[in-house]
Amino acid sequence: MLSVHIYKYKMYLLGGIALLVRTSVSNQTYHILQNQILTGRYKLGDHINIAQLSTELGVSNTPIREALSKLESEGLVTKTGSKYQVIEISEKQNNDMDQMMKISMLGAFELCVEKQKLDELYLSLKEAYQKQRELFHSDDYYGYIRATIDFDRVFITVADNIFLISTLENITAIFTLFVSNKHRADQTSNFQEHAAILEAIRQKDVELVRTLLLAHYTKPLSKFPTKD
Repeated sequence: MLSVHIYKYKMYLLGGIALLVRTSVSNQTYHILQNQILTGRYKLGDHINIAQLSTELGVSNTPIREALSKLESEGLVTKTGSKYQVIEISEKQNNDMDQMMKISMLGAFELCVEKQKLDELYLSLKEAYQKQRELFHSDDYYGYIRATIDFDRVFITVADNIFLISTLENITAIFTLFVSNKHRADQTSNFQEHAAILEAIRQKDVELVRTLLLAHYTKPLSKFPTKD
């Protein structure tokens, strides 16, 4: 249950120094709901009962509505009248997300080639892949999804383009929802595709990397898990 006080303190470590940071109940509620959506407690299309949440979290309706408004701006929920529900993913939305990621990742890779950063790209991807592999064999599915997205993020980070970085950061939540639901249908093949991309970059086979990235981000809409 959340604190009923307007503010609660959370502890963070910065350079080994413990810092107390004041965080609002609205912000805490937002992170709790976002996590519940991204980890699948709420399925696609599920309605969100504000009164029930108020009881579960021990807070008033106001911070819940503020949190839901923020989640709506991220694209994770929709609002009809005064009611909220988790988004449902259409075939067009799936294709649009794939196209956007295809353009971003291929563009970032081309920048890495142009800037002669393939060695740096390989080492960073190898580290990300190792974390993904560890989580692939664990029960932490959401941790695995975060590691999967971190693998993709490496292309953008190494390319070092502030606008690409900003674009990815702005869609991280909705992209996580897409990836989480798509990988439930075929987690193994996506993991294997990352392994193939990593090996092609190690060999500096630029054409093969392009081909693999195109295939990786051209996927038909699987049967996303939805509400019962």
